[in-house]
Amino acid sequence: MMGELAFEVIDTKAIKVKVSAPLQLTSSLSHFEVNSLCHLTIDSIEKIADEHHQILWGTPTSTDCHFLLGQTVKVTPVQTFKGYKIAKSAIFEFENQNFIALKNDNALSVVPIVLMGANESDFIFTTESDIEGKQVLVSSVSILQGSLLSLGAE
Repeated sequence: MMGELAFEVIDTKAIKVKVSAPLQLTSSLSHFEVNSLCHLTIDSIEKIADEHHQILWGTPTSTDCHFLLGQTVKVTPVQTFKGYKIAKSAIFEFENQNFIALKNDNALSVVPIVLMGANESDFIFTTESDIEGKQVLVSSVSILQGSLLSLGAE
């Protein structure tokens, strides 16, 4: 039709990526990676959650991101937090909470932790306790767990 819009040109810098992320991740997210050359900064987070997910909007940080309108891409979330890495054998569960055991002089104390991730041999965790420079029990942890559960008591 005469006078109607025939087409519209969208600047590639105007393309935004819509990401649905679990609620528990959104507060500690730093950015997203599409690949080694393409990262997305988080522009905004929608205030309404959809069940256990929240919508985030990201913008490419470089010209190495080549997106097409309507394209679906897989992104990797990158979190920023102060955490620790420890052998998987050091973590134990007690009353639905994860713990590690610290050596204090000649005694052990248990410290609650929050698991954030894992690789083949280690867990990555955070804790509100100051554990910097402390020794952690990494073997015979099941004996401590059994003692806390009063197993083997007469």
